[in-house]
Amino acid sequence: MDVVIADDSRVVRKIIQDVCNGQSWDIEIHHAEDGETARQLLSKMDAGLAFLDINMPGMTGLEALAHARRKGSKIVSVIMSSSDGFALRTAAQELGAYEYLVKPFNANQIQSILETARSILSSPTVLVVDDSSTVRKILTRMLFQIGQSYEVEEAEDAETAIRMVRAGVFDTVLLDLTMPGLGGLTALPMLKAENPSAKIYVVTSKSDTETVKACKAAGADGFLIKPVHPEKLQKLLAQNNAA
Repeated sequence: MDVVIADDSRVVRKIIQDVCNGQSWDIEIHHAEDGETARQLLSKMDAGLAFLDINMPGMTGLEALAHARRKGSKIVSVIMSSSDGFALRTAAQELGAYEYLVKPFNANQIQSILETARSILSSPTVLVVDDSSTVRKILTRMLFQIGQSYEVEEAEDAETAIRMVRAGVFDTVLLDLTMPGLGGLTALPMLKAENPSAKIYVVTSKSDTETVKACKAAGADGFLIKPVHPEKLQKLLAQNNAA
């Protein structure tokens, strides 16, 4: 796993490096003392984990992350800062940061992030979006039972899903069409814009021609009709993984 550690503090970089070196799996570490070096490293990565300090010479960690997002890489990004607050966390979230880490942090926090990133990067990742907790649990259970190790997360509405997809770590989105607030049809092109490489499958009880055409025009990659059968879900995801 490739790990970028971008911080102008040698002490901070060493703390993270020591935890990385203590893992049982292979980690290739790339150091950056400034934002421009971080940007260059991220531009060469197709997938990996990045620890990015907000305040660095030349370019902030948030700016470096913005460049990585435009490239479309699958990077689990962690923004680091000695400051905390709603504005900073929102800015990191809007740019697709997976985590916001407040200094000073400890080795256990880094260990947890490494394990999470490894799981995300080594397994197909699926986001289940539905306002019904029952439907989300059913689909999540199916994913765990169909024979492949999926990393599954849930969102109860489209707005939350858009923020989560912005992080760029999901391979597949299972999207309910009818939800309070922002509906699935409206959210579809927004989700695609956030992560063009993700496959988005509409999960709906509607199968009329008009609905199908509208969803395809909005960017849907396929459909699952409720109630969802495990074999159909497995077949759809197998096509996705083979693509």
